[in-house]
Amino acid sequence: MKSFTINNNDAGQRLDKFIKKVSVKLPNSLMYKSIRTKNIKVNRKRCQADMFLNEGDVVDIYLSDEFFIDYEGGRVFHSIPFDTLAIAYEDENFVIADKPAFVICHGENSLLSQVQSYLFDKGEYDPKREQSFSPALCNRIDYSTSGLVIVAKNSLALREMDKAIAQRLVHKKYRCKVSGVFPGKSGTFTVYLKKGENNKVDVSKTPKDGYKEAVTKYKYLGDNEVELELITGRTHQIRATLAYIGCPIVGDIKYGGIKNSNGMLLCSYSISFDCQPPLDYLNKLKPVHSLLWR
Repeated sequence: MKSFTINNNDAGQRLDKFIKKVSVKLPNSLMYKSIRTKNIKVNRKRCQADMFLNEGDVVDIYLSDEFFIDYEGGRVFHSIPFDTLAIAYEDENFVIADKPAFVICHGENSLLSQVQSYLFDKGEYDPKREQSFSPALCNRIDYSTSGLVIVAKNSLALREMDKAIAQRLVHKKYRCKVSGVFPGKSGTFTVYLKKGENNKVDVSKTPKDGYKEAVTKYKYLGDNEVELELITGRTHQIRATLAYIGCPIVGDIKYGGIKNSNGMLLCSYSISFDCQPPLDYLNKLKPVHSLLWR
């Protein structure tokens, strides 16, 4: 039997989501059965899988300790050395990191693990005190793309930033170098994208079954440099759209770009916010800029 007292980083999430995080070896079928048979209770009462937890709630799980073995003594975490992390902005809720190209966002020795290590060394993140939360990415960029990535330090910040992104209150701009003759000074590209083979996106000029609309604002800056703002957020949206119009990004070999020793010249260089209460404090971040080509 295990008992968990909900802290501020655990609160605000569904019971079943919390249980999955603290008992990774517990099959879903057994978890839902245990809720129905009252082998999982909240505040010693019958509960529902979709109920939201509040700070101070007590979750009792009357199951074998084998499901919790990975959590004995707290989560295992080791501070890792790194030399690629650059911080563009930081406050009590967020880190905005400036990711170099050729660094993954998730996984071992990723941008996220570097930020977690950074916060661990600062004493702001201790996995042994956390039951279900660890600092998490609010957005992601491709392995070969450089630029700004938002990391939430606590669960409330993560939920609020996710909400702001879903409401399109977060504006992300990119800059890139392209080849070819660019078709205009400013405007909007609207195409339709579908994931194809070999992790590559197919493009259509007109709507088709299975294709999703991709809208991108653009501004030509001269010298084959373009500024772009994502209105939608599709996989490889910028890369596929620019290749489709005959102006692939320099270094983007997958989509026909010319080779470049510094990799793909695409950078998520600006993040700004257009928020109202209760998210209006995010406006103080407006705007955050990164370096372009490193």
